[in-house]
Amino acid sequence: MLTPAVDTRKWHRKKRNVFRVGVVLLCLVCVLFVFMNYTSLERRILLIGIFSSTAGVIFYTYFLSYFFKTRLKNRVRYKFGYLFVAILYLGLLYLIFMFGCFVTDIVKGPVTKEVVITERWDPRRGGDQVRTSDGHTYEMAEGYVDLQEGRRYKVKIFRANRFIIGIEQIR
Repeated sequence: MLTPAVDTRKWHRKKRNVFRVGVVLLCLVCVLFVFMNYTSLERRILLIGIFSSTAGVIFYTYFLSYFFKTRLKNRVRYKFGYLFVAILYLGLLYLIFMFGCFVTDIVKGPVTKEVVITERWDPRRGGDQVRTSDGHTYEMAEGYVDLQEGRRYKVKIFRANRFIIGIEQIR
């Protein structure tokens, strides 16, 4: 009978723990950069995104390592298990992508541009959505803002996450 090999490495030498520490350090660097360079609404949007994606990535790494540990212990091999692992990895890649979008917004900063609002609606989740004349869809970061379709506005946006963080009507 085969006995499983005992891992005698210290906790800080395991690859998954090095990855977790790297993610947390990157999060802390981003938080420091956000506090130094942005104001309240911008800061709130960026911090929520950074913290939520970091927490999701760390949760997924614990979940994946636990899943593999129990799977190897029981020596269970099902095709459904591989599908489940593939779905978990896709979820992890999505969270890493979202983290990257927030880091991109932090580095590039908000962009100001003039747009014409062509459509506005209130979905069930998140904030109000608007579609502009150039075909892009943005989410309003603030609560209720009085926007009228067909008017020209000067907006301040985060491009990667498509958040409108400031809006001013042009007469």
